[in-house]
Amino acid sequence: MAVLFGFVALFLNFAGYDESLGASILKAHRVQDAVQTHVRYVEDPNTARMGHASKIMSASGLLLSLVGVASMIIAAVRHEKGWYLILTGILIASDLPLLIA
Repeated sequence: MAVLFGFVALFLNFAGYDESLGASILKAHRVQDAVQTHVRYVEDPNTARMGHASKIMSASGLLLSLVGVASMIIAAVRHEKGWYLILTGILIASDLPLLIA
């Protein structure tokens, strides 16, 4: 079960990071256009939506990572067999964009 949580968290975090990157690029283009034309920058609704969506996906991924860690700890306490090193790697990789940003 923890592996499933880990892979879903990995997907959500990378999707959130991609949305955040897209919003940043879109905002940079809008700011650059505003500076070149000497007008006031007005935030694009798509940029705000993309930023909000990235925060939701990243928060959901973080929550699933924490649930995956809890599942892994419970399995370890019960002395269940499993690939804990691989699972730990998946869970760390899923939160890498949050640690980098």
